[in-house]
Amino acid sequence: LCSSYERGPTNVQSMTLLIYPAGEQAAVIIEIQRSVGREEIVLADDDPSKVGTSVLDAPIVGAFEEVLRETGDCEVIVSYGTSAIDRLEMVSRVEDTSAEFAQAVSSDAVVSPSATVGAGVVVNANVTIGPRAVLDAHVMVDSHTSVSHDASIGRATVVTPNVTICGGVSVGEACYLGPGAILSEGVHVADRVTVGAGAVVLDDVEPETTVVGVPARPIR
Repeated sequence: LCSSYERGPTNVQSMTLLIYPAGEQAAVIIEIQRSVGREEIVLADDDPSKVGTSVLDAPIVGAFEEVLRETGDCEVIVSYGTSAIDRLEMVSRVEDTSAEFAQAVSSDAVVSPSATVGAGVVVNANVTIGPRAVLDAHVMVDSHTSVSHDASIGRATVVTPNVTICGGVSVGEACYLGPGAILSEGVHVADRVTVGAGAVVLDDVEPETTVVGVPARPIR
Protein backbone atom coordinates (compact mmCIF):
# COMPACT_ATOMS: atom_id res chain seq x y z
CA LEU A 1 0.00 0.00 0.00
CA CYS A 2 1.50 3.29 -1.09
CA SER A 3 0.42 6.91 -1.06
CA SER A 4 1.88 10.26 -2.00
CA TYR A 5 4.04 11.46 0.83
CA GLU A 6 2.80 14.24 3.09
CA ARG A 7 4.81 15.40 6.09
CA GLY A 8 2.67 16.64 8.92
CA PRO A 9 0.98 15.81 12.22
CA THR A 10 -0.86 12.49 12.53
CA ASN A 11 -2.68 10.65 15.29
CA VAL A 12 0.50 8.75 16.18
CA GLN A 13 -0.26 8.92 19.88
CA SER A 14 -3.46 6.90 19.50
CA MET A 15 -1.82 3.46 19.13
CA THR A 16 1.17 1.70 20.63
CA LEU A 17 4.10 1.30 18.25
CA LEU A 18 5.70 -2.15 18.22
CA ILE A 19 9.22 -2.30 16.76
CA TYR A 20 10.45 -5.73 15.70
CA PRO A 21 13.19 -6.88 16.20
CA ALA A 22 15.27 -4.97 18.78
CA GLY A 23 18.42 -4.55 16.68
CA GLU A 24 20.57 -1.55 15.80
CA GLN A 25 17.98 0.08 13.53
CA ALA A 26 15.44 -0.04 16.35
CA ALA A 27 17.23 2.85 18.07
CA VAL A 28 17.03 4.93 14.89
CA ILE A 29 13.30 4.29 14.56
CA ILE A 30 12.68 5.14 18.22
CA GLU A 31 14.37 8.53 17.82
CA ILE A 32 12.45 9.27 14.61
CA GLN A 33 9.13 8.44 16.27
CA ARG A 34 9.86 10.40 19.44
CA SER A 35 10.71 13.43 17.33
CA VAL A 36 7.06 13.54 16.20
CA GLY A 37 5.72 13.06 19.70
CA ARG A 38 5.21 9.33 19.87
CA GLU A 39 6.04 7.88 23.28
CA GLU A 40 4.05 4.63 23.49
CA ILE A 41 6.78 2.40 22.05
CA VAL A 42 7.62 -1.21 22.89
CA LEU A 43 9.95 -3.70 21.24
CA ALA A 44 9.74 -7.39 20.49
CA ASP A 45 12.60 -9.80 19.90
CA ASP A 46 12.71 -13.57 19.57
CA ASP A 47 16.02 -13.74 21.47
CA PRO A 48 15.02 -14.52 25.10
CA SER A 49 18.23 -12.94 26.43
CA LYS A 50 17.05 -9.51 25.27
CA VAL A 51 13.66 -9.65 26.98
CA GLY A 52 13.56 -7.41 30.03
CA THR A 53 16.22 -5.05 28.67
CA SER A 54 15.59 -1.87 26.69
CA VAL A 55 16.70 0.24 23.73
CA LEU A 56 16.84 3.97 24.53
CA ASP A 57 14.53 3.27 27.49
CA ALA A 58 11.93 1.57 25.30
CA PRO A 59 11.32 -1.87 26.83
CA ILE A 60 11.86 -5.19 25.06
CA VAL A 61 8.86 -7.06 26.39
CA GLY A 62 8.87 -10.47 24.69
CA ALA A 63 8.80 -12.49 21.50
CA PHE A 64 6.84 -11.06 18.59
CA GLU A 65 3.66 -13.16 18.71
CA GLU A 66 3.49 -12.90 22.51
CA VAL A 67 3.82 -9.12 22.49
CA LEU A 68 1.27 -8.72 19.73
CA ARG A 69 -1.29 -10.74 21.71
CA GLU A 70 -0.75 -8.71 24.86
CA THR A 71 -0.58 -5.30 23.18
CA GLY A 72 -3.75 -5.63 21.11
CA ASP A 73 -4.27 -2.82 18.62
CA CYS A 74 -0.88 -1.49 17.59
CA GLU A 75 1.20 -0.40 14.65
CA VAL A 76 4.35 -2.30 13.68
CA ILE A 77 7.62 -1.34 12.04
CA VAL A 78 10.09 -4.05 11.05
CA SER A 79 13.50 -2.68 11.96
CA TYR A 80 15.76 -5.42 10.59
CA GLY A 81 18.16 -4.25 7.87
CA THR A 82 21.11 -6.65 7.81
CA SER A 83 19.58 -8.89 5.12
CA ALA A 84 16.78 -7.93 2.74
CA ILE A 85 15.69 -11.56 2.43
CA ASP A 86 15.35 -11.88 6.22
CA ARG A 87 13.60 -8.49 6.33
CA LEU A 88 11.04 -9.73 3.81
CA GLU A 89 10.44 -12.87 5.88
CA MET A 90 9.84 -10.78 9.01
CA VAL A 91 7.44 -8.53 7.10
CA SER A 92 5.53 -11.63 5.97
CA ARG A 93 5.23 -12.76 9.60
CA VAL A 94 3.64 -9.45 10.55
CA GLU A 95 1.36 -9.50 7.51
CA ASP A 96 -0.07 -12.81 8.75
CA THR A 97 -1.47 -10.92 11.76
CA SER A 98 -4.06 -8.15 12.04
CA ALA A 99 -1.45 -5.49 12.88
CA GLU A 100 -1.15 -2.30 10.87
CA PHE A 101 2.15 -0.89 9.66
CA ALA A 102 3.59 2.52 10.51
CA GLN A 103 6.22 4.58 8.69
CA ALA A 104 9.34 6.15 10.17
CA VAL A 105 10.56 9.08 8.08
CA SER A 106 13.17 11.33 9.67
CA SER A 107 12.42 15.04 9.87
CA ASP A 108 15.97 15.51 8.56
CA ALA A 109 15.10 13.71 5.30
CA VAL A 110 13.95 15.66 2.24
CA VAL A 111 11.03 13.85 0.61
CA SER A 112 9.37 15.31 -2.48
CA PRO A 113 5.62 15.85 -2.07
CA SER A 114 5.14 13.94 -5.34
CA ALA A 115 7.08 10.91 -4.08
CA THR A 116 5.17 7.78 -3.10
CA VAL A 117 6.01 6.13 0.22
CA GLY A 118 4.64 2.74 1.22
CA ALA A 119 3.54 1.25 4.53
CA GLY A 120 6.34 0.25 6.87
CA VAL A 121 8.97 2.35 5.09
CA VAL A 122 11.94 3.63 7.11
CA VAL A 123 13.84 6.72 5.90
CA ASN A 124 16.78 7.85 8.02
CA ALA A 125 18.33 11.31 8.39
CA ASN A 126 19.97 13.18 5.52
CA VAL A 127 18.20 11.23 2.80
CA THR A 128 16.81 12.88 -0.34
CA ILE A 129 13.83 11.36 -2.16
CA GLY A 130 13.18 13.07 -5.49
CA PRO A 131 10.04 13.90 -7.47
CA ARG A 132 7.82 10.97 -8.50
CA ALA A 133 10.14 8.47 -6.80
CA VAL A 134 8.42 5.38 -5.40
CA LEU A 135 9.40 3.54 -2.22
CA ASP A 136 7.33 0.38 -2.04
CA ALA A 137 6.19 -1.08 1.27
CA HIS A 138 8.86 -1.84 3.90
CA VAL A 139 11.78 -0.30 2.05
CA MET A 140 14.56 0.83 4.40
CA VAL A 141 16.73 3.77 3.31
CA ASP A 142 19.75 4.56 5.46
CA SER A 143 21.48 7.92 5.97
CA HIS A 144 23.09 10.14 3.33
CA THR A 145 21.38 8.37 0.43
CA SER A 146 19.93 10.01 -2.68
CA VAL A 147 16.97 8.54 -4.55
CA SER A 148 16.51 10.68 -7.64
CA HIS A 149 13.44 11.54 -9.71
CA ASP A 150 11.27 8.74 -11.10
CA ALA A 151 13.28 6.00 -9.41
CA SER A 152 11.43 3.07 -7.86
CA ILE A 153 12.53 0.74 -5.08
CA GLY A 154 10.77 -2.58 -4.54
CA ARG A 155 9.25 -4.10 -1.43
CA ALA A 156 11.53 -4.74 1.57
CA THR A 157 14.69 -3.61 -0.21
CA VAL A 158 17.47 -2.35 2.05
CA VAL A 159 19.43 0.72 0.93
CA THR A 160 22.49 1.27 3.12
CA PRO A 161 24.32 4.59 3.75
CA ASN A 162 25.69 6.85 1.00
CA VAL A 163 23.98 5.08 -1.90
CA THR A 164 23.16 7.08 -5.04
CA ILE A 165 20.14 5.94 -7.07
CA CYS A 166 19.93 8.02 -10.23
CA GLY A 167 16.85 9.09 -12.15
CA GLY A 168 14.61 6.42 -13.63
CA VAL A 169 16.31 3.50 -11.89
CA SER A 170 14.11 0.57 -10.89
CA VAL A 171 15.11 -1.76 -8.07
CA GLY A 172 13.20 -4.96 -7.41
CA GLU A 173 11.96 -6.70 -4.27
CA ALA A 174 14.24 -7.70 -1.38
CA CYS A 175 17.44 -6.26 -2.81
CA TYR A 176 20.42 -5.16 -0.73
CA LEU A 177 22.38 -2.11 -1.91
CA GLY A 178 25.74 -1.90 -0.15
CA PRO A 179 27.29 1.29 1.25
CA GLY A 180 28.39 3.82 -1.35
CA ALA A 181 26.92 1.97 -4.33
CA ILE A 182 25.90 3.99 -7.38
CA LEU A 183 23.07 2.93 -9.69
CA SER A 184 23.37 4.84 -12.96
CA GLU A 185 20.44 6.45 -14.70
CA GLY A 186 17.76 4.14 -16.03
CA VAL A 187 19.22 0.78 -15.00
CA HIS A 188 16.94 -2.05 -13.85
CA VAL A 189 17.95 -4.17 -10.87
CA ALA A 190 15.79 -7.30 -10.60
CA ASP A 191 14.49 -9.02 -7.44
CA ARG A 192 16.78 -10.30 -4.68
CA VAL A 193 19.96 -8.72 -6.00
CA THR A 194 22.93 -7.79 -3.82
CA VAL A 195 25.02 -4.81 -4.92
CA GLY A 196 28.40 -4.70 -3.21
CA ALA A 197 29.82 -1.72 -1.35
CA GLY A 198 31.13 0.97 -3.69
CA ALA A 199 29.91 -0.82 -6.83
CA VAL A 200 28.90 1.27 -9.85
CA VAL A 201 26.00 -0.33 -11.70
CA LEU A 202 25.93 0.70 -15.37
CA ASP A 203 23.85 -2.16 -16.80
CA ASP A 204 20.72 -4.08 -15.85
CA VAL A 205 21.15 -6.84 -13.25
CA GLU A 206 19.45 -10.24 -13.42
CA PRO A 207 17.46 -11.70 -10.49
CA GLU A 208 19.25 -13.26 -7.50
CA THR A 209 22.65 -11.97 -8.61
CA THR A 210 25.47 -10.40 -6.60
CA VAL A 211 27.42 -7.66 -8.40
CA VAL A 212 30.59 -5.92 -7.27
CA GLY A 213 33.23 -3.56 -8.60
CA VAL A 214 33.58 -0.60 -10.94
CA PRO A 215 31.85 -1.17 -13.24
CA ALA A 216 29.75 -3.75 -11.40
CA ARG A 217 30.07 -7.35 -12.59
CA PRO A 218 28.28 -10.48 -11.34
CA ILE A 219 30.16 -12.87 -9.09
CA ARG A 220 27.31 -15.41 -8.77
